[in-house]
Amino acid sequence: MSTGTSVLVNQPPPVAMPTGQPTMLGSTAQPTTAELIGAIPVHSKDGFCHVPVPQPADISNILIPASAIEMSQAPALPAYEKNGLRVLFYLTKNVPVPGVEVYVMSAMSTNTSPIQNFVFQAAVPKSMRVKLQTASGSSLPPYNPLSPPASISQIMLVANPTIENVRLRIKVDYVLNGTPVSDMGEVTKA
Repeated sequence: MSTGTSVLVNQPPPVAMPTGQPTMLGSTAQPTTAELIGAIPVHSKDGFCHVPVPQPADISNILIPASAIEMSQAPALPAYEKNGLRVLFYLTKNVPVPGVEVYVMSAMSTNTSPIQNFVFQAAVPKSMRVKLQTASGSSLPPYNPLSPPASISQIMLVANPTIENVRLRIKVDYVLNGTPVSDMGEVTKA
């Protein structure tokens, strides 16, 4: 396959939702005529149907309330484990628009000291987009084996129009025992 800007396919690409006001889960927003026209395949002299490479959906205006999250049965994906801090990704059943997966990031601590100023960041390849909604908090109390562990949750949307493996570069920042910690890692979901 050449490295041009089109791909030979026999199906039209997914249509992006219109931008503007934030789209809440369950919205009935419809694509505009211009967006539909942009999704029409272009036929060339070689007899093949050339469709532009799908671009990631604009997820900047999508908001999913925590109360609307439906967890899937997929096992948790370990993302980070160090210094008694564990970060897991949980895939949800939510699909706000085609080509967008929704995850819940969950951070838990088994430290006897509190974790403060916790910040989670994620980046994806250029063929995808990622959006992190506001985290549920930024600190975790000391672990107590007699009570359920506290956690910080954050909803993460990943636009993946080509349905390739989701590759995330993550960064976690936090303070443990008065010492700032900054660490990076990579996570791949097949």
